[in-house]
Order: sequence, then structure tokens, then C-alpha cells
Amino acid sequence: GASFTGAAPLRALPRSSLAAAAPGAGAPEGAPPELHGFHAALRACGADVRKAEGVMVDMEKHGVLPEAATFNLLLSTHALHGGEAAARKVLRRMEGAGIAPDPATYMALLRACGDSVEAAEHVMEEMASRGLVADVRTFNVLMNVYASHGGEDATRAVLARMEAAGVEPDAASFTTLVKACGADVAAAERVVAEMAARGVAPDSATYTMLLRAQRGDGVG
Repeated sequence: GASFTGAAPLRALPRSSLAAAAPGAGAPEGAPPELHGFHAALRACGADVRKAEGVMVDMEKHGVLPEAATFNLLLSTHALHGGEAAARKVLRRMEGAGIAPDPATYMALLRACGDSVEAAEHVMEEMASRGLVADVRTFNVLMNVYASHGGEDATRAVLARMEAAGVEPDAASFTTLVKACGADVAAAERVVAEMAARGVAPDSATYTMLLRAQRGDGVG
């Protein structure tokens, strides 16, 4: 299909009084109300790049300026369609529009790396070089990259990095660690016991991963 990753960045047009608001669509606090509607439309695009780029064109027609969250949503759509390379083209457009990437940008880039540890670590280095601090969600995405290879030790090493950075792991962190245990039921059960000992309550995703290990269809 057609690719729009090389489209020119949006021009700085004056804001319009368009009120196509859809509250709760993920626009940042203080954003013009019409931005919520466009963000909702971007979220609904999934991996449909053509539709997402159409939303961006509509924004420009109405004089609504994109913000970091706008490009993050667009980046995620391109990532689903074309992986990290496509996501990075959107990042260049974002920077060309004078908008600095934020932690959410790099979390989307991490997801675009798929199961490539090398690419994911490059994103983490790039993020740190910009002075951006990884939060628990960022580390969880990185853990998932390692877990996709079925390596409990390597995934646990990321957990240790998270804690060394002063970031407390959450239920999703330990669930990813359970995933990394693959079909090793004993290891998976130890992780769940560790969660309880540390006061982190397992959730439905945790038990789903544990059941997968018990059935022998986990990663690894």
C-alpha cells in the first residue's frame, strides 16, 4: 500500500475555533478541545497508515497544531505498519516540526523494535542521551523485548536495572518476568511468590502467564 512516512511536516497554522471535541481522547492537559477529537481518530486507526495520515491532513486543514502526543500516536500507527524504520521517519517529522520527543515517544519506539534486543537497547541509549528518564512502563516494554527470547536471567537483569534507577517494578513487570520463564513452571511460580513477598498483587495477566507455563506453551 501507499506509504506516507516521507510526508512533509505540518506547517504552523493558526489554531481554529473548530470544536470537534471528544474528551478523554488522550490529548495533553491544556490542549485545545478540538485536539481531543483528532487524537481519538488517530487512536482508532490501528495500523491503517493511510487513515492516520488523513487525520493529520484534516488537522492541518482546520488549523490545529500537532503536539508531542499527536506524533506519538502517529508514530505508533506507522510502527504497526512498518516497524522501527517507519517509526523513526515519523520521529524525524516530529523533530522537523520543532517538537521534541518525550518519554512516550521512546516507549512507542521500543514497542516498534519487536524482539530486537539490540534495537531496543539503542532506543534506551538514545533516550538517556536526551536527558529523558525511563519510567516503569518504559522498562516494562524493554523487559518484554528480552522476555520474547525466553530468557529469565536477561529479563531479570532489566528488572535489576529498573530498581537501580530508582523505579519500582509493578505487576506488569513481574508478569513479564513470568512470561520469560517460558514453560519452566517452578521458575514462574517463584516469580509469583516473589511478587507476593514484595507486596505486589498478581493480576489476571499474571495468572494467564502462569497458566501458560503450566500448560507448557510459554515462551522458550
